[in-house]
Amino acid sequence: MSEFINDPAIELYGFNESNFLVVNTHLMHGSVLHKQRFVEVLVVFEGKAMQTINEYELPMRMGDIFIMPPNVLHNITLEPTCRCCCIIFTLDFIKDNTALVRLPLVSAFFEPNELYAKGYLQFNVSESQLSVLQTLTSLLYYEAIHFSKIDNVTKNNLLGGFFAYLTRCYELIPLMEKIASRGLTSAAIYIESNFTKDIDINQLAAQAFLSRRQFDRLFIETYGITPSQYILTLRLKRANALLQDLSMPISAIAEQCGYVDSSHFSKHFKRIHGCSPLQYRKQYLESC
Repeated sequence: MSEFINDPAIELYGFNESNFLVVNTHLMHGSVLHKQRFVEVLVVFEGKAMQTINEYELPMRMGDIFIMPPNVLHNITLEPTCRCCCIIFTLDFIKDNTALVRLPLVSAFFEPNELYAKGYLQFNVSESQLSVLQTLTSLLYYEAIHFSKIDNVTKNNLLGGFFAYLTRCYELIPLMEKIASRGLTSAAIYIESNFTKDIDINQLAAQAFLSRRQFDRLFIETYGITPSQYILTLRLKRANALLQDLSMPISAIAEQCGYVDSSHFSKHFKRIHGCSPLQYRKQYLESC
């Protein structure tokens, strides 16, 4: 394989100058492994994609940011529902933009350090941050489409604003992870103390400063199950103990475990244990 397969940007846009910027919101759904002479930034707004770097596959999802320096062997495959934006530019295009070049995410292109040691940088942003990035990329896209050969100053300034905000998102990750971790712990404690009540999971997510999607994902990563499944697990654990009290009616057990009626309770119980509460109680008696 030659060092460079034809640069996709040149194929798509006909540019062969060393000094340009392209913003593409209509990526091809697959390409061969190739290298290119540009920095590439990919922002995933919806759906999923698979980025391949030096033959290693890296899944991408909504909110993922992928930054890749020049001369890295790669390709990308998009799912049909994936909506993303790809920004590519040469180092010559930004070299005179002092404010931009000083940003940590950009300076590493000129003075390599551990930031891009793997050949890329990938991180995830919140939904609110993604909304801001969508606005910034839309502005870049407009300039790149309507003023492709002129007004590089405006495009350079917009790219500077984009990377400045991207840098802030990246630098906030440790703080946001700490806040999210505390929020998850508080949510789990609240669930353990109130699982017999009607718990609003959306409210728990908001109190953890997370969207519902982020809250569910982080909860699964931490506890192995969703918040709803955690509540169900605690309720049925309580039910198992109460069923050993033979004098207690099933309806009363259902109520004490947070169910509005015994049929709803029995349905959940059978789905998890494979038998009804009465059958479970009978098995308990036989084992005594």
